Amino acid sequence: MLTHKVPVKLGGLVKALLVVLSVCAMSCNSPSNEDVERQIASSSLLRKVDSLCSSLPAVPTLHLKYKRLSGNSGISSITFFYSKSIPFDDVMQTYSKWLETNGWEKNTDLLSTSYGNYRKGNEQISIELMDADTLAIDCMTENP
Repeated sequence: MLTHKVPVKLGGLVKALLVVLSVCAMSCNSPSNEDVERQIASSSLLRKVDSLCSSLPAVPTLHLKYKRLSGNSGISSITFFYSKSIPFDDVMQTYSKWLETNGWEKNTDLLSTSYGNYRKGNEQISIELMDADTLAIDCMTENP
């Protein structure tokens, strides 16, 4: 009986496979930007939520990467994902000042150093630091 053990180096192959699977998991299951925009255009409620996020003041160093839809029977939500190159505190100062000036109430129960939540009527806006380079702004409204 032969019992030679042949060393097999799969480390590089396994790593490459994991990278491919990770990229596919992020992009294969996510709708394209065109699909998201089509869904928004076809729904008056989503158009309203989209215009809510689009009405926020432009911060020159934020660049829209993509949008994602979410929600359930009670709410409709669109999250705008931005790349950023300024500190989160600077972004929050800009948005906090604008939101509070325009009648939005800060939800002090949901505040942290990387998250802010504001409410006005049946609408909410959440601003969250996702990682060092990514900011998410989630706009949502209660469904009628």
